[in-house]
Amino acid sequence: MTIEERLIEADKSWNAGTIVECIVEIMRENPRTTMLDIEMALRSIGSKATYLVAWPRAQIPFGVRPINIIDGTPAEYGLWICVNGESDMLATLQQFGLTIAQNLDALRHTGINAA
Repeated sequence: MTIEERLIEADKSWNAGTIVECIVEIMRENPRTTMLDIEMALRSIGSKATYLVAWPRAQIPFGVRPINIIDGTPAEYGLWICVNGESDMLATLQQFGLTIAQNLDALRHTGINAA
């Protein structure tokens, strides 16, 4: 299955947990994949629900740390998954103080959140 085919199935769930599981599986199979690649694949499949946002480390609550999926090393950004469409993503970007361009750049350095 391609990345896009996997994301189509996960995107239908409107569930952040399902989407994270899909992303982890994709990245473990191809360690060179970044969150930016996943975001671009979501846009290419025409997802109207799911958007990925880079969560700045300084804004992540104490006790949660962003890590790289492949090697467990610290990541510069945590992953915030918006499942309620573009307006949800835009509001989250505003909350985090990021522009769309800054978010896309930061997604290259984004891991998942571990407790």
